[in-house]
Amino acid sequence: MSAREEIDPSARYGSELQTHCSDIEMGGGQVMACLEAHEAELGEGCKSAIAQTTAE
Repeated sequence: MSAREEIDPSARYGSELQTHCSDIEMGGGQVMACLEAHEAELGEGCKSAIAQTTAE
C-alpha cells in the first residue's frame, strides 16, 4: 500500500467510498466496516482492495 492510500482511503476504494460511506468519520475501522456492510454493491476493484487490506 502506498503512503497516499494509507492517508487517503479514497485512493484505494474509489467512488464506492463516496457513494456508500461519505457520512462515516475516518478512524477506528469505521470506513472499513461501512464498506464491508455494502460489499454486495461494490465493484471488483474495491472488493479486491478490501481483501488485500484485511490480509495485511
